Amino acid sequence: MNHPNKKTDTIFTLLGGHLKINRQLQNPSEESLWLAASIEIKPNQRLMDAGCGSGVVGFAIILREPSLKLTTMDIQTNCLSQTSKNAILNNIKCQTVEGDFCNPPFPKNSFDHVVANLPFHAEERGHTTPYKSKKMAHTLPSNSLALWLNGLWGTVKKEGSLH
Repeated sequence: MNHPNKKTDTIFTLLGGHLKINRQLQNPSEESLWLAASIEIKPNQRLMDAGCGSGVVGFAIILREPSLKLTTMDIQTNCLSQTSKNAILNNIKCQTVEGDFCNPPFPKNSFDHVVANLPFHAEERGHTTPYKSKKMAHTLPSNSLALWLNGLWGTVKKEGSLH
């Protein structure tokens, strides 16, 4: 029997209820939806949501254009599991791939668009995370963001975009 007061048994709705996400320790922020809204897309393009977390950015984009071919990538298998569950919940087809920003497991020029809601959490503003790898983002060397973006940029087609 489900207990509605348990976080894992409830649904977090976004975009007027058009997108459903299984509740988790850290629910998507408004910034995720703004990022998704900023992408100019065309039918049948290839999109990667890098560092997908629960999949909300990629899913919000694919709701606008269902013909997109969505790939979600994260370094954490528990995030990919959550993304897969949320894809089923929303009847969205996507490929989930375990991978790292610096060395994405894709050939060059694989995607028309790559979106990355990078894992920088401002703990001083109350944004916490239970994940050790995300906590480490607070203490990474100053060139880490450039390394991540350079790694992702190689997967984008010449006329594509990185957001």
